[in-house]
Amino acid sequence: MISEVVVASTSASSVHGSGGVVVYDSVTGSPLHTLKGSNGVPGGCSATPSSGEEGGVVAVAQSDKGVVHVYSWQKEQLHCKIILPQKLTAWCVSPCSAFCAGGTEDGRVFLWETRSGLLLASFDAHYRRINKLSFDAGARVLVSISDDAALNIWLVARLVDEDAQGQLPVPYATFTDHTLPIADVYVGLGAFPHARIYTAALDKTVKIWSVDPPSLLSTVEFPAALSALAVDSLERTLFAASKHELYRADLHATQPSLTSLSHSLKGNTTAAIKLGRDTSVNTAAFSVSANTLLVGCADGFVDCYDVRSQQHLKSLGNGKTSVVDVHSLVKPVDLGGVSSASAISANVTGSTAAAASALPPIMPLNTLKKTMGERDREDHTVQMRGGAKDCTEAFFDCLWDENEPVDHVVVTEKQPEKNNSNTTHMHKLQEELTESKAALEKANKINEDMFAAVSQLKKNQSVEAAAKRQKK
Repeated sequence: MISEVVVASTSASSVHGSGGVVVYDSVTGSPLHTLKGSNGVPGGCSATPSSGEEGGVVAVAQSDKGVVHVYSWQKEQLHCKIILPQKLTAWCVSPCSAFCAGGTEDGRVFLWETRSGLLLASFDAHYRRINKLSFDAGARVLVSISDDAALNIWLVARLVDEDAQGQLPVPYATFTDHTLPIADVYVGLGAFPHARIYTAALDKTVKIWSVDPPSLLSTVEFPAALSALAVDSLERTLFAASKHELYRADLHATQPSLTSLSHSLKGNTTAAIKLGRDTSVNTAAFSVSANTLLVGCADGFVDCYDVRSQQHLKSLGNGKTSVVDVHSLVKPVDLGGVSSASAISANVTGSTAAAASALPPIMPLNTLKKTMGERDREDHTVQMRGGAKDCTEAFFDCLWDENEPVDHVVVTEKQPEKNNSNTTHMHKLQEELTESKAALEKANKINEDMFAAVSQLKKNQSVEAAAKRQKK
């Protein structure tokens, strides 16, 4: 049976001190892992799952300084601190962990290569505060929303293109149909350009967008300004949160065509959940199984609701520091360090040190560069696959490996191109070098002979002068 965990990021409080990140068991609600010393920004916590070869990390952008705190699933202590060029208001890591991105108060976006820390792009994406950033499943596009009420879609391949570094990036698409700041965004199932994008804004609407072609599919109207959005993984149901209520919209209900711009799902929305206490909703998300709705509140609790019955199941947390971000994922195999399943699966028995040695190495996320340098790009090149080719000719089919992954991002060292002309030129240079060495040896021999002759001449002259003085 697959076990799920809930990851809740909290901000600091003047009464209770610093916040942190707490990992809860989704069934019992008991805390499994507590990562202290964090003051996260809303939507600024990324949880990377572990694999058999590498341990995942939790990275949290700090709201009071330009720093990202990185934690490991294997221990509760802080793994490292990453100093950033600016204080961030948004932070995300791509699903493949190849890239990470940050947004700032003045609308600037930074894009890094995760493992090397190389700064790939830095540009002005909006003219007001960036509220959230999100990658699609294949890390081909980066989506940004802002207080300027705009949704921008950026092609990652264009952002990492070394030849376009001196140019201002142009978004693949820009949507400006919202009239007030956009509070939350969700990128749907599927890789670019097949994924749909959902946005919730203070103008009391949730808008559903198509990427190819860029267009508005539908608008869902609600009775209050929205602060958070949650969509299940199969995109059957969405919950939009206002200050004290959550509204539900069933996207699969029988209705007119969703391609009409004037169509509204207002008739399919209901005031599903009303909070029973004096607090506000900061964030919301579905569980991995999509059976539970997780609601992060300002009073420090994560409320869990059954999606079908909409009944309150339990509350997670201590009610001290405000919950600013919440995630649900499959329980990491190395959660808790030596007591994790990774040590057991490796058939390690005996001492604690032996069990700890069976844990996978932690994902390398130790530093992010503040500036873009030409030498950095000389050492690495970022290669991206744009997807499978649609061709039927046998000649092109034989050039395409169907077993190769469609979405593949690799970072490799540049290798010099080798061809016949380069080889011939190299041999010619080697011959010239050999001739130069022979000429140098000959010149040194002549120089030594001349030095010996001059020395002997001076010696003879000295002897003759001494003999003349004796005769006198």
